[in-house]
Amino acid sequence: MTSKPPDVSTGADRGSRRAIWLPTLLTGLMIGVDNIGANLAIAFLLFSGALAPGLDLGIQALMLSSVIMAVGLRSAQPNAIGLVQETGVAVLSAALLGMVWHTSEATSGARVATALAIIGASSLATGVVCVVVGRLRLGSFVRFIPFPVVAGFLAGSGWMLVEGSFSMLTAGADLELRLHTLTAWNTLARLGVTVAFAGSLMLLSRRFPHPMVIPGFLVASAMLFYAVLLISGFGLEQARHADWLPRAVSGQAAAGSLTWFSLPGQVIWPEVLRVWPSILSVALLNLLGTLLNTSGLELVTRRELDANHELKMTGIANLLVAPFGGASGFPGFGVTLLAEKMGATTRWTGVAVAIVTTLGLLFTSSLMSIVPVFLTSGIVLFLGLELLEEWLMATRHTLPRAEWSVVLLVVLVMALAGFIYGLILGMVMATILFVVNYARLPIIRVTISGSEQRSSVERSLTAIRYLQQRGDEIILLQIQGYLFFGSATTIVDEISKRLAAVGRSSLRYVILDMQRVQGADSSAMTCFVKIRNFAESYGFHVIFSHLSPDLVRSFQNSGLGFTPDGVFSRAPDLEHALERCEEHLLAAAGEPLLLNAAITHHFATIMGAHPRIHDLINAMERLSFPEKTFLVRRGDPADAIYFLESGTVEVSMALPDGKRLLLRTLASGAIVGDLAL
Repeated sequence: MTSKPPDVSTGADRGSRRAIWLPTLLTGLMIGVDNIGANLAIAFLLFSGALAPGLDLGIQALMLSSVIMAVGLRSAQPNAIGLVQETGVAVLSAALLGMVWHTSEATSGARVATALAIIGASSLATGVVCVVVGRLRLGSFVRFIPFPVVAGFLAGSGWMLVEGSFSMLTAGADLELRLHTLTAWNTLARLGVTVAFAGSLMLLSRRFPHPMVIPGFLVASAMLFYAVLLISGFGLEQARHADWLPRAVSGQAAAGSLTWFSLPGQVIWPEVLRVWPSILSVALLNLLGTLLNTSGLELVTRRELDANHELKMTGIANLLVAPFGGASGFPGFGVTLLAEKMGATTRWTGVAVAIVTTLGLLFTSSLMSIVPVFLTSGIVLFLGLELLEEWLMATRHTLPRAEWSVVLLVVLVMALAGFIYGLILGMVMATILFVVNYARLPIIRVTISGSEQRSSVERSLTAIRYLQQRGDEIILLQIQGYLFFGSATTIVDEISKRLAAVGRSSLRYVILDMQRVQGADSSAMTCFVKIRNFAESYGFHVIFSHLSPDLVRSFQNSGLGFTPDGVFSRAPDLEHALERCEEHLLAAAGEPLLLNAAITHHFATIMGAHPRIHDLINAMERLSFPEKTFLVRRGDPADAIYFLESGTVEVSMALPDGKRLLLRTLASGAIVGDLAL
């Protein structure tokens, strides 16, 4: 009988598992502690003043949101960690403040229930928008939103967080009462400590980029605060009465009656519908944030990520947090990068973060009463200043002045009039800026006359000299880009300038080569109507070459038809357009010499006067060929030279598909066969 050997773990196996679990646990601890602090700060921001009775429920909702985001985000980046993002919170803070003003007669329970419903609705909207955009694979199109607008939104969110931080210090009072409160020495002292805390946090995070700096500074600041209280003999109740610690909210008993099961029946649903622009703005910000962070992670980790897949996964995570009023979020760039640097590369990293955050959820009641006010308001101030520094101050050195002015204008409008007005103005200004900049691009690639560029038709020297003399009557414009009114006017101006030129011959033909035109809108057609009016008034013809079927339809829909002998005509390409203009000029000359001149004059022009020209002509044989006759084929013996007295000869090459490629056209006065001979 044989026995199965027992399973034995080698030292290498244990070392390998330790190499995986140790960085995962450390990363989870650091991010989890930071997560708890941020969630407490956000909860104190959202549930302050009249909404303070719902602080306990707010903290629970935020903590639970973070737990679900950390474990529910199934990103293709395995260690991506979802977070409740402060950009959307800034918009929600203003929306909740407006809701409180509109529900002054409602009970505290109804206000809290409505606040949670608004927060949950923003998560629901984020989930729906992200899933729909991801399923329709429109993620790449969202990235076309102008960068100055995105930067303005994020910087404006930073300003709203800064404003929210000061609102936390004054219990969410209105502006007049807030200014009055800020003059009190106690409030000024708390304001000074808050600013010092946020400033120190910014300096330390930049000076020492180690991931333990921020969580360590939060814990150290709290310990220092309680040490100062102990040394000064300042009791906890005194500190609470002086607003250094959160006060027991009046009507706290009413808050105690608030339960998750009783909330839906107390929601003031018209107020939720009233703030739908803010809810939609949160969804848009989260959509942009997901795409921006996905692009950043691709660059840093050098791992290809599908933006549409990331949107769907982010949307599903937000749908999960929406039912209980959880705040929206998306993958955090900084924390995911931290996990990558720490070597925590598995999905267990999110689980570790969720476990630490869950511990904060279990001790919600204790945390909300012992965390100093300057700590929570300072974190909010720190987050706001970070956004302002990154998206307003730093972009001043990287963006052109005109684009940065859009960023600044968006922030100012958001600060003075509200987020939605800043959003609308930013899109309008970015559109105007784009139109102005695009209109400045050279829509006319080349402007050249018929004397400077001729067709490839070989003509007699007399005809060539005539065309060189009269070629100024032809102007060729090579157009490029997308045509709209702002750019198409350049074509009108160029033709007007040529018509007004002094000392130049009359304009007879305008060739507009449209080969490099990507398209045209209806406003551009009004410019071509002006060109047609010019042509009828001044007596010149316009020939369009390389017109796409879409452009032809646009012209026809605008009443601009094409006829061979009309003001507007078409040519398949630039070569045929030039050839047509030259033929018309030569035909209008009225001299047979130019098209079908005597052969004697041809030779005299080429060779000069010579007494034996007639002997040469007498030695030649006059031949006439019907149309489409092959004169010389490849491989034929080179036993003759042909002088073309009249008509045209085409030089072409047979293609594999049986078609022929036109290489050159020879007209009267050309010589054929001399090169082969």
